[in-house]
Amino acid sequence: MTLTSLSILSKGILREDEIHKKKMDVIGRILVSKSLEDLTALEDNVKQKDALYCIRESVGANATGIVVKNGFMIFAGSKFRKDETKSIPTYVKNKRGELQSKGLLTNDGASLILTEDIVVESSSKASSIVLGLSSSGNVDWKDVNGKRYGDILKEKS
Repeated sequence: MTLTSLSILSKGILREDEIHKKKMDVIGRILVSKSLEDLTALEDNVKQKDALYCIRESVGANATGIVVKNGFMIFAGSKFRKDETKSIPTYVKNKRGELQSKGLLTNDGASLILTEDIVVESSSKASSIVLGLSSSGNVDWKDVNGKRYGDILKEKS
């Protein structure tokens, strides 16, 4: 990729320097990982450039995460949709409430900000928690080039 090339990610556009910053953030998280098992999985994923992004600017969601051995890790600093849809799955509503009651989601006015890395069971549960609605992780998580996680999985198989 050249410095002038742009990567389209959902509705947002990432410049080369922003892409580099996000990759460095992923590497930094590896260095402070609390679990050796997750550390190994994260190192493997970073080598494969597997950091994923769930961005929906219209609702204030902008999250970064990565697949780990025991599920899907959403990184601290990720922005979650503030409100929830009426049809939100019970698990998602309960998990968001749990995160808020533990102080892991703070309100910045427009969004909810995740204060610590968390791991959930799947990419779909992760995107649902971020977006405050029922979501397919295979569709809503994308790589730095905007490729859907489901398409990445198909290519690997």
